[in-house]
Amino acid sequence: MAKRCDLTGRKPSYGHNVSFSKRRTNCRWEPNLHYHRIWVPEEQRFVRLRLSAAALREIEKKGLMLALRDRGLRLKGVDRPPGAGIEPPQGLRPGPPLHPPCHPLRQQCHPERSEGSSMRRSEDSSLRSE
Repeated sequence: MAKRCDLTGRKPSYGHNVSFSKRRTNCRWEPNLHYHRIWVPEEQRFVRLRLSAAALREIEKKGLMLALRDRGLRLKGVDRPPGAGIEPPQGLRPGPPLHPPCHPLRQQCHPERSEGSSMRRSEDSSLRSE
């Protein structure tokens, strides 16, 4: 199986490890790939993709369908042309999160991300210095 990202196409790079004595040994650097199941609301289904960390960040920002369209790709089993039924982005529109939005422990795990926390780090640091 090829170690290649489904979105960005990243693959292993090859080169040499060079020791102090300048002896060159072959080396292979693998991309940071992970399998992820991502919900596609346009298709009402999950897709399983092998993605690099950079591709995951891109999907977090844009959403899967826009990221695929920007690279001229489309999902298997979809007979529509790429980008059909997707409105163009207006400014910076965040894509859907990869984690479920109503995680029951989210408020307990990350209280700084809750809606009620209005204290910023600058205010927090000024309180400590007094």
